[in-house]
Amino acid sequence: MAHIHTRKGEFDFTVSGILVHEGRTLLLKHKFLPLWTPPAGHIELDETPEVALYREIKEEAGIDRKDLTLLSTNNDMPQFDRQRSSAVPTPFDIESHPIGDDGHQHIDLGYILESATDSVRPADGESQEFKWFTHDELDLFTNAPISIIKRGQYAIQLINGRKEQ
Repeated sequence: MAHIHTRKGEFDFTVSGILVHEGRTLLLKHKFLPLWTPPAGHIELDETPEVALYREIKEEAGIDRKDLTLLSTNNDMPQFDRQRSSAVPTPFDIESHPIGDDGHQHIDLGYILESATDSVRPADGESQEFKWFTHDELDLFTNAPISIIKRGQYAIQLINGRKEQ
């Protein structure tokens, strides 16, 4: 679907999934921009962030929800009794960044997911270039914004630390 907001100063909400499998994180070459990103995309008007997250991962990486575990990164949040509402998973990171030359921006909700598979099968029309990066390989990679590199490294460290406990 097209951008909801495209005029200067307007914002779109997006999600990104930092996937980790056996100490590596997935980056894909963006299909339009000259950079690498995790699976990510717009939250459509009829979606929650969680629905958009799993849809984007399926479209861009071909990984099913059943093979993913969404990490809870803010366990200090109170849990409320809900009757007519539902909780939305808390992102581990939220950032705002400009997009292209038209002046619109994204507010990105970043989530960490552990993947049970490293089999990547992007849908037709999606970028077919991808790679699973180790923490050290990300240190040397220059084709992604530093925030993406740091998010990936953080996710690898977080999951590795949980496994060592």
